[in-house]
Amino acid sequence: MIICVDFDGTIVEHEFPRVGAPVPKAIETLLHLQSLGATLILWTMRSDGRDDGTNPLSDAVEYCRSQGLEFWAVNVNPLQKSWTDSPKAYAQVYIDDAAYGCPLVHAVGKRPYVDWSDIGQSLSAKLEGVAMPGAVMQAAVPKPQEYEIRLNGRLVKWNSLFLDYGQIMGMLGKAQDDVLSITYSRADGFRESGTMIRGQVIRIRPDGMTIVNAMDTSAA
Repeated sequence: MIICVDFDGTIVEHEFPRVGAPVPKAIETLLHLQSLGATLILWTMRSDGRDDGTNPLSDAVEYCRSQGLEFWAVNVNPLQKSWTDSPKAYAQVYIDDAAYGCPLVHAVGKRPYVDWSDIGQSLSAKLEGVAMPGAVMQAAVPKPQEYEIRLNGRLVKWNSLFLDYGQIMGMLGKAQDDVLSITYSRADGFRESGTMIRGQVIRIRPDGMTIVNAMDTSAA
């Protein structure tokens, strides 16, 4: 699962261009999501080279690094150039205090910030395959491990529950393929094959793999 994460009001409180106080449970939750196989992109309006000589974007990256959090990328999905010219970073989930419906903490005298106790619980359950109250999941998903997948005959080791078309293109070094042939195998001898087209995502299941549309990664 690729997750784009905002900075101000999401990881720290709003004090731009300074780095604000830590938002409770933000770093802790993001590190936990990474441990479950999530791929994180920092997705922020911050940029460097301000007229006052400050570099707010670099400050944000360095702050997260000082807390042990390294992002896969900053303000870009490096693998999507093979299938789109859009400036929007592709992800399955976007976490931002400005997003409609995002759970927020409304502290007295402060701008609202993300409530990670809510988001962390629901995303962890999604990555672990645990059914949440009111949610429908057709199969439990194992914790991430190393999987063997053959893409157009090439063996690839993968340690996430999700593998999208853009990531595959990046691994294969290809600009675009109309159809990809995929074979998923396990150490116990299980083997399953399928095909995949642009805009689809592989999801690993205990009993094999499912290929779904990118916007439907909740399907089992």
